[in-house]
Amino acid sequence: MMTTSTTATKSLHLSFSFFVLPLLLLLSSSSFLLFSTNAYDATRNERLIGWLGEVNTQEETNSSKPWIEALSWDPRAFLYHNFLSKEEAKHLVDLGEPRVTRSTVVGGQTGRVSDIRTSFGTFIPKKYDEVLEKIEDRCAVFSGIPVAHQEQMQLLRYRDGQKYSDHTDGLISENGGKRIATILMFLHEPTEGGETSFVLGNPLGKVKERIERTKDQFSDCGYRSGKGFAVKPKVGDAILFFSFSEAGITDNNSMHASCPTLGGTKWTATMWIHERPFDTATWRKPDCKDLHQECANWANRGECKKNPIYMLGNEVVGTCSRSCCAKVEEKDMTYTQTLFCKPCKDDSTWQR
Repeated sequence: MMTTSTTATKSLHLSFSFFVLPLLLLLSSSSFLLFSTNAYDATRNERLIGWLGEVNTQEETNSSKPWIEALSWDPRAFLYHNFLSKEEAKHLVDLGEPRVTRSTVVGGQTGRVSDIRTSFGTFIPKKYDEVLEKIEDRCAVFSGIPVAHQEQMQLLRYRDGQKYSDHTDGLISENGGKRIATILMFLHEPTEGGETSFVLGNPLGKVKERIERTKDQFSDCGYRSGKGFAVKPKVGDAILFFSFSEAGITDNNSMHASCPTLGGTKWTATMWIHERPFDTATWRKPDCKDLHQECANWANRGECKKNPIYMLGNEVVGTCSRSCCAKVEEKDMTYTQTLFCKPCKDDSTWQR
């Protein structure tokens, strides 16, 4: 009989085998061009499986074409240049701007505010719109792991020295098991700082040479006296790295930091990916409807304020939006909750 541990390990091996084997066959240098030249054409996704492409013998760091560069095998880290179009990056920033709140770190059963992480962020439900859905599909192709294994996308904004100090992403939860991979997408570049630094990483030769050649362009946190390696934020680029080895063991070399943003503003989008399907909220279009016959009674008893996530909703619309939109003042709502109530305002039969 197969144990839960054996099943999880087998699942992890399958995910990594799907991802690593095609890559090993293709990578004879640290970079290669993808089959398609359109970073955001949804029709190319099927062709991308297995990272079909041709070997490129010259660095394409200034190219506008999508291409993947191996950064390190310890941890396994890869940079997908031009993963997003500029239009897609701006769309995500526009989604995040009115929603962001102070970021937290995992502690106990809930997130907590910490000086380790000083950014502002928000989560966007899966399949929120057509653009997000295409990006989710593209992340699945890049990682070789299905969309069902993804958490919600997290959008983060950094400015005025804000940072996320050294940490690892590889937590283990009942929901989805090991968080095995991260895709970090750059949406807006700061004028100074904001690098993603892997202080314990062992970069490939060409990557190390390039960092040494351009070290004056890195902040102190980014260069770290030549230790590890770092990636400068560039709009549209995305880093994929793995937090566990193929054997399912935590890879401490995946420890990384978002260096302080010393000038301008940095925006990123993070997609965390698990070894098993991850149960998370999927966007449902608000329609000013109560989904339970007791909603009106619950709202009259004050449940909209006592239990706002279930009643009105937080990231996705709640069970009793029609009743709660009549009971909760707009000034007491989050930006997203005001969107849940907009259909009620357009409904002539609804009254506060």
